[in-house]
Amino acid sequence: MKKILMLPPWYPTKEDPVAGSFFKEQAEALSRYFDFFFSFVSFSPRKVIPFRLRKQMERGVFIDDSMGPIPVVYCNAHTHIPEILFRFFQRRGCFKGKLGKAARLVEDYYDNRRYRIYKKVLRFIEVKRDFKPDLIYALAAQTNGVEAYSISKKLGIPLILAEHAPFPFPGSIVTRKTKEAIEASAAIVSVSNHLSRLILTQGIDCSPIVVGNMIDGEKFSLKHTSPLAGRALNILFVGAYVFFKDYETFFKAMSELRKISRREFSITIVGYEVSKGYTMGEEKFKKHFEKYDLADITTLIPKASRGDMVS
Repeated sequence: MKKILMLPPWYPTKEDPVAGSFFKEQAEALSRYFDFFFSFVSFSPRKVIPFRLRKQMERGVFIDDSMGPIPVVYCNAHTHIPEILFRFFQRRGCFKGKLGKAARLVEDYYDNRRYRIYKKVLRFIEVKRDFKPDLIYALAAQTNGVEAYSISKKLGIPLILAEHAPFPFPGSIVTRKTKEAIEASAAIVSVSNHLSRLILTQGIDCSPIVVGNMIDGEKFSLKHTSPLAGRALNILFVGAYVFFKDYETFFKAMSELRKISRREFSITIVGYEVSKGYTMGEEKFKKHFEKYDLADITTLIPKASRGDMVS
């Protein structure tokens, strides 16, 4: 059975069992055909700003078999405030001319350090589980595509990159190395035609393959019910409160529908406070929501577990 090493940008943990759950479910659905192993490498910033660039050290590497049928190796590595600042300005295209040449040297330095962390994790998997991948599958080209490309070159195996986030991330640009990684990969997968177009508008020479996010039909099954006559319709909206989820259009549409509809209906909104750092915030959401005459017909649920989403 062919062995696939998946490199997710985030993954379920005991502290946050929802994050990246669709990556996990995708691999579980394919595990009857392939031998999977997850490698989740996270980079947490140091609390103290160092005055010189020191070697990036691993804080812990361990394998967890308790999260499902596919083993996961977790690695929490340190990053530095200078790198965070560099990446911030790099993604906003702030380095031009001679400064750009210097920035490329710094970029190579940081990318090489991250690659070495991934290489240590690969060695750890090989020693502990005798796992040697036949293919690398990285699920966020903008997040770890560069490192995944370096690994695939080192091992001499094919690379598949996938993207599901806005491309590029809002307020940023796609780096030259990310473009190189996408163009060199065996395939680039996107979750929608819209995202494929966004990738192509960046001038990247590739042919995105659209593969939508999976829905587990055994968990989210269709219910055979009687026609809606005499029964109130419930409209469900699921999404974090960020601008590209377009809550504004939904609120306007529901407000207009309430004016013209001859039937009563209700609304359920789930996930507007899905995770810290991703959502714009619960207070902003509620202020926005209060501008529309929908409160009396709407049920608000800040976040829900994967299991609760079924009901």
